[in-house]
Amino acid sequence: MRDSSDVLYVALLWHFHQPFYKDLVSGEYWFPWVRLHAVKDYYEMANLVIASPGVRLNFNFVPCLLQQLDDYAEATAKERVLELSLTPARDLTPSQQIGILAQFFSANWETMVNPYPRYRELLEKRGRGGGSRQWEEVRGHFSPQDFLDLQVWFNLVWFHSRRRRADPFLRDLVRKGRGFSEEEKLSLLAKQREVIAQIIPLYRALFEEGRLELTTSPFYHPILPLLCDTEVAREASPDLVLPRNRFHHPEDARAQIKAALQCHREHFGHSPSGMWPSEGAVSNETAAMAAEAGFKWIASDEEILFRSLGLPLPGIDGPRQFDHRILYSPYLFRGSEPPIAMLFRDHHLSDLIGFTYARWDPKVAAQDFLGRLHQLRCRVAGGSNEGPFLVTIILDGENAWEYYQDDGGDFLAYLYEGLARGEGLETVKISDFLHRFPPQREIPKIAAGSWINHDFRIWIGHEEDNAAWDLLAQTRNDLVFFEERSRSAPGGGEVQAREKAWQEIYIAEGSDWCWWYGDEHSSAMDEEFDNLFRKHLMNVYILTGAEIPDRLYTPLIGGKRGVTQLLRWADLIHPVLDGRVTNYFEWLPAASYCPAKAGDVMHLARPLISGIWVGFDWNAMYLRIDIQPGLRDLGEEDSMVEVHMLAPSSLRLEAKLKTSGATEKETRSGTEALPLKGFRAAVDKILEMGIPLSELGVKGGEEVRFIILVSVGGKERERWPRTSCFVTQAPCPELLSDFWQA
Repeated sequence: MRDSSDVLYVALLWHFHQPFYKDLVSGEYWFPWVRLHAVKDYYEMANLVIASPGVRLNFNFVPCLLQQLDDYAEATAKERVLELSLTPARDLTPSQQIGILAQFFSANWETMVNPYPRYRELLEKRGRGGGSRQWEEVRGHFSPQDFLDLQVWFNLVWFHSRRRRADPFLRDLVRKGRGFSEEEKLSLLAKQREVIAQIIPLYRALFEEGRLELTTSPFYHPILPLLCDTEVAREASPDLVLPRNRFHHPEDARAQIKAALQCHREHFGHSPSGMWPSEGAVSNETAAMAAEAGFKWIASDEEILFRSLGLPLPGIDGPRQFDHRILYSPYLFRGSEPPIAMLFRDHHLSDLIGFTYARWDPKVAAQDFLGRLHQLRCRVAGGSNEGPFLVTIILDGENAWEYYQDDGGDFLAYLYEGLARGEGLETVKISDFLHRFPPQREIPKIAAGSWINHDFRIWIGHEEDNAAWDLLAQTRNDLVFFEERSRSAPGGGEVQAREKAWQEIYIAEGSDWCWWYGDEHSSAMDEEFDNLFRKHLMNVYILTGAEIPDRLYTPLIGGKRGVTQLLRWADLIHPVLDGRVTNYFEWLPAASYCPAKAGDVMHLARPLISGIWVGFDWNAMYLRIDIQPGLRDLGEEDSMVEVHMLAPSSLRLEAKLKTSGATEKETRSGTEALPLKGFRAAVDKILEMGIPLSELGVKGGEEVRFIILVSVGGKERERWPRTSCFVTQAPCPELLSDFWQA
């Protein structure tokens, strides 16, 4: 480091994070984003460091990302979208074709699709809007070669543009443009694995060369202050409505920190000095935890600093004017033993990179940013004896770049080049700076909050967020109960299953689930995120051998995103329950649901259910479930269809499938098997059920909510609908009148 008298030190920290997409029970990855961001962003960000020897940078890897990168590097990741990529185009089933049309344009259209004529042509052919029903019609216009080209282009554009230019094979694919072969596709996917396998060794080598500092976050990216006590949210938002169940588990926060340290050591060969708390979320309690764990420094946002010092928030409580010496200095927090250093990022400068510069010319954007840093240096560093001064810039290291030209490569190259020239600016590894210049200022207390609006409203307070916290609390309490009950005679396998169940709790504590709940953020995958969150909690019961509570089958998201499957029947029906379609008109007025046409079987090689019908007469609700012939051949007693009634009453109906004739049936309320008067079921070519409305507690005109599961050998194989529940209405004269008039 140069003499500090006339230098502004710059700490750039890139935060790498993806949610934990892996289902620990099935071993399946639900989303492709770890794989895709790995080949586009994580790998190339390291190469940009190699190409810029004059800069020193900081990179934060969330441990659950490292764990997922391991699976991809070792080629053990079973991922839904990857399987769609690997399947030969000529062998794609209709549902897989719909899945490809739905998933394989998941890229920034402006920067990653439109520049490539063939990819843009395929997008126009599919249509820029619509959904699975439209794509069911469109898929017939796609030839096997169209699907193969789409498989290649989707995976090709997720390589960084610099890698596509530098690698001869990738460069040739871009030039070829269309008419790809299956061999070329498999080579492309193999290159993804090759690139991913280099990422962690590359960053470790750069660390060992002294080129960068590596830091960590709590293992599954939880909001630490909320784990310690959800009541802390009211410190920043006194009027906030909190969940019914107070979540108060500082031991979980410590467990996530401890696991993070171990994971970092295993991957990078050293203990990290710094921690970026998930979402910059801090409090007095969590800062003390970090210090106790051995961290030398943590970081958060400038708004946390100004609130902690009782000062107006720049740009919020007034113009963005403040004493720059306050923000551009490290602080010592003595409310921990030992004390811990704290840095606070410049919110405005960080957001310029994250949200503003993407549409600028890369060179102009870099010059503008460097100019702002030089202006700061003139204000705080020139001739001052109160320095040295450090401007801290922290932001996501992957999400912004798809909006930039050249995937951000040109901008970063110009920026790093300008920073390396010196001229009064010097990039630093944060720990090096703190070692040479220990904090001279102290922060007496920390205002609890995050880097978003200095509060926790993104993750708690909305009814969906609060419902998620309640489910988490209830499931955690149940796991503790299961653990205490079985502690008397634990077996080796049982202990291992319980440990995995605790991992599912820690996964569900991650910040990403509540990021998508509420009305602050939305994506095309909201329902899938909701379903995966609840699946992690369901896995706790599966792993402990307990029955999954019905509350976990009910989607949490609602409103305009409408996650239920509405089944609207046309008239009363009077089916003969014999396990056959007795005549053409028997189920004609009933509401029907076809998973294939709904796009719900894209991940199933051979679904066990091909259709579902629901209808009513004045006394009963009727279900018809079309089952594949092989389902009954899986075992005399192994196959079972379950109907989970969610509302207005909670009830579970089970039909055990035999090779012929009537089914055995039973109902369950909670864990107790109960008789249900008048319940009838039969199976032959199809499964038919009749359920008395009086036994269900359903009144005329009321909504009925339910889901259908298929289990084989006691394990769930399918669930319909996959990400929501069915909703229908019991008959009443007014409803029938509306139908007939329509």
